[in-house]
Amino acid sequence: MKNGIANIYSLFFLVTTAALPQVNPSTKILEKAFDFDFKSVEEQYKACLNNGCEGDSLYYDFWYRGLKLEKNKHYIDARDNYEKALHLERSEISSYEVKFSIGRLELLKGMGAQGTTFLYEFISEAQKEINGENVMWSLTEKGKNQLNEKVELALELMSFAAAHELQKMINSPMGVLRRENPYGKNAERFLKKLRDSGNLSSFFNDTWTLVYYKDDRCEGITMGRLEDVTSEQIDRTIEIPLNNDGYGWGECERKERSSYDFPFNLKQLTKGWNRYEMADYRQMEMHIFYIVGGGESDYLKIYFNEQKLIVKLEYRSEDPG
Repeated sequence: MKNGIANIYSLFFLVTTAALPQVNPSTKILEKAFDFDFKSVEEQYKACLNNGCEGDSLYYDFWYRGLKLEKNKHYIDARDNYEKALHLERSEISSYEVKFSIGRLELLKGMGAQGTTFLYEFISEAQKEINGENVMWSLTEKGKNQLNEKVELALELMSFAAAHELQKMINSPMGVLRRENPYGKNAERFLKKLRDSGNLSSFFNDTWTLVYYKDDRCEGITMGRLEDVTSEQIDRTIEIPLNNDGYGWGECERKERSSYDFPFNLKQLTKGWNRYEMADYRQMEMHIFYIVGGGESDYLKIYFNEQKLIVKLEYRSEDPG
């Protein structure tokens, strides 16, 4: 699966003025994830009906009702029930697993950014629980296996979202004039400063969000998110907490999951890039830009606010396989 996603990304860097390649990210993962979600929640719901759930019956009732509504394509009502389940106060237990359903539903609706955010939050909480960091309760072996499987599905869904977003880029008309985009000039200036190793703080909002994502054939997926970074920090090293799943798609030995702080330095990471190129297309949102470099693997995704300042920067590295 990850090999296929990496190949999809490599197509982006091969796009020229010649005929564009066709990439069709399969939607089967959405069906697979829903089936797993529905079956596991239905099992818990029925167990609550038969044996009681120590106050959790309403939680599973909302969640299961949402899944049945989603199955019948009543997406707004489904999302409403998921939200109700998510915000229920449960005795000593978190409701975070519902974020898997919300993220999956957002992807189904075509809302890639929102869906990925919920899935990332689910994975972060799930990893803590799998690693036994929650002192209030512990998982059974069956529960741990189910949660591991759900995390793998969430990672597949995130890869699907990335491939789907790239497909929109590939299918978009080429050669859009950046002067038509009100954020284009700032994006071009940022690219030039980055290429020249200049100071970048003036391009950033007072506080912004840093996202790091790396998919490696042996190491697996490494990702992290840091909120409220200050504008001055972009010109220095930033310590960002990362989680690694240890599950690569290559013929490598499986590694243990791990968490650690990574010294993120944008200038150092882009110093060895062999090119700095902007890609913007009509079907992309006007305030989002991609800066590609580092062969067929590394690129940046930057988000501007209404003041034309960067409020989010994603550094992504995809092993081309």
